Parts: sequence; structure tokens; C-alpha cells
Amino acid sequence: MLSCVLAAALFTGCVWEDLDDCYRVSLKMSYTGDGETDMFFEKISKVDLYIFDENGKFQDVLSYDGTDAQTLVFPEFKLDPGTYEIVAIANDYDKTEIKIGDNLENSYFGSPHYTASGESIGHDDNYWSYLRIEMGSQALLADTLEFESSHIDVSLEISGLSPDAAVNSHSKASGGYEIYFENGKARTDFTNNVMDEVPCVIRPELGYDAEKNMIVSNDLKFVREGNDTELVLKVVSPEGDEMASMSVSDYLSRHPEIDITRQEALLPIMVKFTGFDVDIVLPEWFINDVTPEF
Repeated sequence: MLSCVLAAALFTGCVWEDLDDCYRVSLKMSYTGDGETDMFFEKISKVDLYIFDENGKFQDVLSYDGTDAQTLVFPEFKLDPGTYEIVAIANDYDKTEIKIGDNLENSYFGSPHYTASGESIGHDDNYWSYLRIEMGSQALLADTLEFESSHIDVSLEISGLSPDAAVNSHSKASGGYEIYFENGKARTDFTNNVMDEVPCVIRPELGYDAEKNMIVSNDLKFVREGNDTELVLKVVSPEGDEMASMSVSDYLSRHPEIDITRQEALLPIMVKFTGFDVDIVLPEWFINDVTPEF
């Protein structure tokens, strides 16, 4: 059964109980990713709908939790006649902070940790959609929210270290080694573009994977950047000495089989400790299967 949290009224004169006072909006939701099959329920479980007027001024937000839903239609709502811009942000959970500015152009979503510390532990698997509608005198306006990805999945694996100190640790692996990313981005604006701002440090949550017998990142996502990303992976010894540094952009140039322009993009990285040496390489599982199911 649909769970829908709706504001009581978007505007004066538009009352939910009185269908004569305003006009209804029905929005289908769709996400096809990199193919043609709709994957909405596979990838998206929560949608927040931000409504702005024709001048870009924020009016209200409606929320939808489709975890148990059997329909791809956002719960019907009502608007006065006029022009509106609608931005939908999906999967807004603990790693997402929404900031509404004085207009649509100054609104964004991003890491809540960045605001407080200039650092981030990553992002939720956010998706985005935009729709401009003209609400005339029609009794029902029907349209579609076509979602796009706002994130990149990252698989960070660390081999050659013991697992003893790797449980739920932010960027610190066994023995006090630090593994993190510099020059990261923390925010995406309401047009689904990464914001040009002061870079942040991304410190992934690390844990031990007994099946793989190595330390791995825990549900790590980056905001959606292109191949020209300025991200740099750093490996630092317990004494504070830099052991390895890798430009992610150079890494992508060396491995064209990694395609982070895909809607369901995956960035796989392995950090290998061998004695006192550290190598940053492509994981073997990705070499054997360059199109994993993610």
C-alpha cells in the first residue's frame, strides 16, 4: 500500500478535500538506466518532489515511499493553474542533505558530513528528475518523471593487510594505514550537475570481507563526475608518510574498460600491500568480467 506524506495545501485556495478549488497532477515515474527495461523499483525506494513556481521560488515538498508499492505513479496531488518546475530527488537517506536556497538555481543535495567538517564518507545512491509543467484549466495533468543517476558506485578493495582493525573504520585499515580520496566533490545542484566548490576529503567506511579475505569499502558512492575528475587516491602509513598516490583520471585513462559515464557506473580499485610496497591496480574480478551486474 502506498505511503504518502503530503502537505495540506500548496497554495491558498487549493484544498485537498475540495476538488473544485484546484487541479490534479498525476506523474508516472521511470528509470531505465543503461537499457530499455524499467528498473525503478530495483534502484529507487524513496522520492522527494520539490515544487518551484515559474520564478524559481520554492513552494512545497511532497514525499513518496514506494518500498511496498505496486505502481510507478507518484501519489496524485493538486496545484493551482500556473507554471511550475519540479525537481525529484530519490533515495534521500543518512548520506544526503537537501538545501533549498532562495531559488531553484541555489538549491542542492549532497553530503551532510561535508558541511560540518569539510570531509565526507560518501553519498547515497541518489537519482534525479526534472519536469516543467503548465497547469491550465484541465482537470488532470499527466506527465512522466524520467530519472537519471546522480552517483557512481565505488568498489575499493585492500589486500595484504590483516583484518583485525578494519571494522567500520573511516579510511583507516589494519595497522593504522589511512586510505582516502582527496579533491572529492560533495554536492550536486538541482540541475543534476556537480557543484564547483572547495574540494573535500572522502574517507570511506572500511570493513573486513571474510569471503574475499580482504578489507573493502562499505557501500561507497561518489557524486557523478566525468573522466576528468580531480580525485586522487592516497595511501598513508601509520607514521604519516605517503606510500602511494594515484590520480583517478589517470587510472581511468589507463583502463578504458571502466566506463563511469554509464547510468549505473562502477569504479573498481584495488590497493595491494606486498611487504613494504603498495600497488593500485584493477581488481582481477573486473578484468575477468568487465560488465558486472551492479
